[in-house]
Amino acid sequence: MRYLKNRSRMILRQLNSVIQSAAQTMPVVSITGPRQSGKTTLAKYAFPDYAYANLENLPTRQFAGENPIGVLKQHPQGLIVDEAQYAPDLFSYIQVEVDQSGLNGRYILTGSQNFLLMEKITQSLAGRVAVFNLLPFSTKELENTEYQRNSPFEYIVKGFYPRIYDQKTADHQKLAFGFGNQFCRFSATTLFSEFQQKAAENAQTIFL
Repeated sequence: MRYLKNRSRMILRQLNSVIQSAAQTMPVVSITGPRQSGKTTLAKYAFPDYAYANLENLPTRQFAGENPIGVLKQHPQGLIVDEAQYAPDLFSYIQVEVDQSGLNGRYILTGSQNFLLMEKITQSLAGRVAVFNLLPFSTKELENTEYQRNSPFEYIVKGFYPRIYDQKTADHQKLAFGFGNQFCRFSATTLFSEFQQKAAENAQTIFL
């Protein structure tokens, strides 16, 4: 479900109808999960009329940090905020906006750094957000598609990350290995950084 310009080729994710239903009853929907698992594509597919802000884009991130109210006021009909953890102050302003408006489904937040995103959610959006975790494709999602395989071994060899299924190449092993290696390196670095931050915070608490 990655090519938004050609919806007929997309693989429908099982979470699609679930997050659409959640947006009918909750002001904010959050989609977490590893990088390249399809969070952005799912959000855009499920909410095609929403505006989109990618906070991995440095100018967009800077604008969101300097003028969070402006970001939210520009898109009263719905906004997808990609990698939302990069603008931590934005969460408090979202809380105010959803409390004042009383409307459901206004904001869709995605993030690949689950620890940082969940920390901000629990601080500012508790009781206002439905949280979902999106993993790469499941065998159920690949059933009855051109990508369905005949045995579990074939799935294991090819992998389940959506981008692997985008590529028109037979050498899926190298692509899958590259994803796995990159994911492990990124996860280890992120976890170590978060551990250092928490250790420093705990040390400050002890000595205060």
